[in-house]
Amino acid sequence: MLARELKQTVEALCAAWGANGEVVVDWGTPPVVNDERMSRYAAEVAVRQFGRESVAYVQPVMGGEDFSYYLQEKPGAFLFVGMGGENSKYPHHHPRFDLDEEAIPVGIELFVQLVKHFS
Repeated sequence: MLARELKQTVEALCAAWGANGEVVVDWGTPPVVNDERMSRYAAEVAVRQFGRESVAYVQPVMGGEDFSYYLQEKPGAFLFVGMGGENSKYPHHHPRFDLDEEAIPVGIELFVQLVKHFS
């Protein structure tokens, strides 16, 4: 709606003043939409490897992520690894985000197990 309204306003102003104008909208990346089956699979592997208390489901977030292009080609799931601890209290892409380096081996192990058990 905003893009349509902006285009109409620019066209009307240009027509009134005898000018030319163009509205170009860059919509950015498409939304990340996890595949339900792959999301369940990743959660099951994580629970099996690290325990139920290590897995949390998050509400959808509105941040942009180019991982969405992969998900347009193949079913998959975007995972947050190492979030929620004292060292990572700010979300990814936040200017104060600080990588919790203790989560790196956990992330590696998770991805090894995801590949190992994939069928």
